Amino acid sequence: MKSFTAHLGAANKNKIARLAFAGLMAAGVVAAGLVAPVWSAEKIDLSAWREMPVYDHGRIKPLDTLAAEVMDAICNRGGSSITFTLEGYIPSESLDEERYAGARRLFPDNPAFSADLRVDAKKSRAYPKSPLKLSTEALILSWLVSTDDWEEVPFIYAPHEELRSKMGWPVEKGVQKYVSPQQIEQSEELVAYLHELNSRQESAGAAQQTFEPTPLD
Repeated sequence: MKSFTAHLGAANKNKIARLAFAGLMAAGVVAAGLVAPVWSAEKIDLSAWREMPVYDHGRIKPLDTLAAEVMDAICNRGGSSITFTLEGYIPSESLDEERYAGARRLFPDNPAFSADLRVDAKKSRAYPKSPLKLSTEALILSWLVSTDDWEEVPFIYAPHEELRSKMGWPVEKGVQKYVSPQQIEQSEELVAYLHELNSRQESAGAAQQTFEPTPLD
């Protein structure tokens, strides 16, 4: 997910790099037949992945601890699990578009939804896709192995209404707090803002002045 990691701080990108390495190690072990993942219709056993030791800032910790730190930095969510939704971000009538194919693969179908509800919103609040709940370690694993499927899913925490307005992202009285990697990558306003911010920093440096950031900066 180059589009969102490009805008993370160095510390967070280092954490993701460590998780990516752990993911490659796990994939190699499984491919070599040394560990057989437990599959079922309802659950995958992630205990070995969860407990994998990783090295971070001078100490060794279990992968799920590092994963929780990454999830908190990107999604602003603590705890051992997180729930995502497409409702309020992607109109139900747009979900059939090819660009959302990955999102459709990630989110489970909502059994309460039927096509005729689309034309009569008063009948129900049903949405074609149910919320997606993942444990911390399952989320990180999904980011690593199904990267492209997350490109249109709003999971990057960006609640600042002035920022959202300036970047051309929808603002709905604080309801919409997340953006997708594609929204960041495709925002011409964001590119212009970053160029302008860099220019102000360089001007301050050239004038041997202290850079004074605005509240939005």
